[in-house]
Amino acid sequence: MGESVKYSNDLLLELKKHIVENQNNKPNISLIILTHNNEKTIEQCLYNLLIQKYKDFEIIILDNNSEGFKGDFMNQVLVDSRVKYFRCKEQNLLFNVKEAIYKMDSEIALVVNSKENLKKFNLEKLINDAKMKKLSNINYYSKGKITSRKKQNKLFSVEQSTPSHRAFCILGIKFRILKSKIKQERLEFVKYYQSFDSPEMIPQASGNLRLIQKANAGFLKLFNDFCEKNNFKYWIDFGTLLGAIRHKGFIPWDDDIDISMPREDYERLISLFANDPSVYPDCELCFENNKRNKCFVKLKHKNSENLFIDIFPYDFYHSKLTEEEKLELSDKIVEVRKPKLFKKYKNIEQIREHFKNITKNNILSAKDVDLDKEPALFMGIDFPHNWRNKVYDWENIFPLKQISFENKVFYAPNMPETVLKSIYRDYMRIPKDSYPRHSNYIDMTEGERKFLESLAE
Repeated sequence: MGESVKYSNDLLLELKKHIVENQNNKPNISLIILTHNNEKTIEQCLYNLLIQKYKDFEIIILDNNSEGFKGDFMNQVLVDSRVKYFRCKEQNLLFNVKEAIYKMDSEIALVVNSKENLKKFNLEKLINDAKMKKLSNINYYSKGKITSRKKQNKLFSVEQSTPSHRAFCILGIKFRILKSKIKQERLEFVKYYQSFDSPEMIPQASGNLRLIQKANAGFLKLFNDFCEKNNFKYWIDFGTLLGAIRHKGFIPWDDDIDISMPREDYERLISLFANDPSVYPDCELCFENNKRNKCFVKLKHKNSENLFIDIFPYDFYHSKLTEEEKLELSDKIVEVRKPKLFKKYKNIEQIREHFKNITKNNILSAKDVDLDKEPALFMGIDFPHNWRNKVYDWENIFPLKQISFENKVFYAPNMPETVLKSIYRDYMRIPKDSYPRHSNYIDMTEGERKFLESLAE
């Protein structure tokens, strides 16, 4: 360590001239430095980065369980507000890079090993290349050259991000990491809602979130009229049904619409949009697909990312069921839709066909369904519902009845309280995850706002 300390002292005075103690701008790039017991090289690496003329960057030091860095040099480096130091929990490169992406405040990353010689490194040129789209979301610096993820092997890659999450792929497995800004906002939501003694005491949402809720209620009313005109059966379900019963409208932190349909109506709706997109020209019907065992439809409005309806299918069983038989069937559904059973299916058509075959042969045992006998019905396997019970008696759902939601009337299950107890058990309790999940309500253009206001009226 003697040589390392002397080396640090040589750089310390010059380094102090470049330290930025209060950097308030959002960084344009994140420099991810990987290091492990590299005291002699980490100092030169950090020095060459911090003396750059270009200042709008952040440095994330990922220390892969080194014995520890000591001395005035590292203490001075950590004074710089652009530098974040993290001691990794795992001795695993892929895990550590995943951790770094979680901590990033920019959209572009450059991964650098601390052993790299950065004397000729030009950060300003790198930013210019990024602006000209010459760089990907994540890039690697090695032997004086920058390589984008497109030229790397498939070991690690960054996927297209969403307004709330960063997405990346490790060894073919996709991960979604919540952005730090969204994470902090969600924590504030939870703290606020948990301060109330009961959900009935919580006031309605406000601001952009409330505008999105009212606009989605207007969107649902348009869909209701469309269904009545085309003789489609549907009912509000899950969070939307809970909001209708408990709040007479949206759950204060909810921001989308959940509905369910009998399989026949669900498939007929898909066919209608596929054969004639002009039937509902302002909307598109899309499949929400994880490339494995989830493939259900969303109705999206073309004028706003914040307007969509999740549509879930239900299938009829071939007979009535006892409570014990319902749980047995629920367990069977979990078994037949494990992700490993879907590996060989590569596209939506194949996955949907596999769903159909599983339902017919494994769940229904190839038996005919007679609706005149008013059989039980179960949540379609198109979506991996996590609820313990996935099966209902006919009379729980039918005949459908109309209830109020946001001062509008929509179809609902015949016994909504029974359905909610089956899903949420104590549905009058405030959950720990009480925060908006879907909305892009943080960023909204003036044009989108005006459109939402017109739909909310």
